[in-house]
Amino acid sequence: CVLWIDAHADLNTTQTSPSGNIHGMPVAILTGLEKTIPGFEWVNAISTTLPLSRVGYIGLRDVDEGEKELLKKHNVAACSMSDILLYFYLLSFPFFSFCFRK
Repeated sequence: CVLWIDAHADLNTTQTSPSGNIHGMPVAILTGLEKTIPGFEWVNAISTTLPLSRVGYIGLRDVDEGEKELLKKHNVAACSMSDILLYFYLLSFPFFSFCFRK
């Protein structure tokens, strides 16, 4: 399993990337979703890839549309920064409301 802690999913492929930057594709390469990057032909020689079902995300904040589609299509577990902040707020609310009582 891989727990990817990042603001970006890094799951773009050459078809989904708005910029075409390779630094947005490492998870796609690890999972075998991307194998067509010029200069990265060695990736095709890797017979074992990480199943996308074995990847989880924490802290997503800036996800491209193509990545969102792949995350949904493959039912990938993901926790966004909004989820984290909401969870923190819900957990901390009783404490803070106690602290600031009159």
